Amino acid sequence: MRQLVYDATIVAGLMPRISSPADTWKLPFSPSGGDVYLTGEAKSEDTPDLNPTRVDSANVTITAKTLAARIPFSYILEEDAITSVSGMFRDYSVRLMAEAIDSAIVNGDTTSTHQDTGKSYAATAPQKAWNGLRDIAMNTFSSATKDCSTFSADNILATLMLGSNKYIQTPRRSCG
Repeated sequence: MRQLVYDATIVAGLMPRISSPADTWKLPFSPSGGDVYLTGEAKSEDTPDLNPTRVDSANVTITAKTLAARIPFSYILEEDAITSVSGMFRDYSVRLMAEAIDSAIVNGDTTSTHQDTGKSYAATAPQKAWNGLRDIAMNTFSSATKDCSTFSADNILATLMLGSNKYIQTPRRSCG
């Protein structure tokens, strides 16, 4: 069932998955660093115009979160039609869980004051499991400001560069 849910996700399916050996554990490294260069054929192992790649070391703590769904059905279904609708019931459960995971990834917000004015989630809502992409984007770059009173291409480029190149150019490296 878990694999069916993973396969049904849209946003989560775009991200790498790690099999968790425990509920809370430390990933002993943060894969980041390194540069790619346009160069000709290497004549020696020591090429002066290429800086060596350094892989950063860090302990990233990962804490598993548990989501559950309760889908009640009538006793008539249980007695008369459970075998004929079990596939439909499974598919509905899978879709419900996949949508909850994707919504938590996009809209998650663990703070008591929600990122959207007038919006709040119940304490048991999937969106309370972790900070989602929108929350991270809104709060990570909240102090980045640029005066654009003179609208120009230079101002637009300068604004884009306020965020770290790590996030703008290579979002997959943002785990470190």
